[in-house]
Amino acid sequence: MIVSVIAAIDSVDDRAFMTQVYEDFWRLMFSAASGYCDQPADREDLVQESLIRLIGHVVEAAERTLA
Repeated sequence: MIVSVIAAIDSVDDRAFMTQVYEDFWRLMFSAASGYCDQPADREDLVQESLIRLIGHVVEAAERTLA
């Protein structure tokens, strides 16, 4: 799911940035999620939701910069 969300980002630079963030930090985020969720599927959901929120912030920041 997260790959399709990242692919939907309009800006090539923002898409590349979020792809790098995902590749660099998903394992760390998954490990940190174990403090909140016992089930691996729940951890994956938490990581995905966190990254989706981060994507929203990145896109908003980019739009403010361009405005």
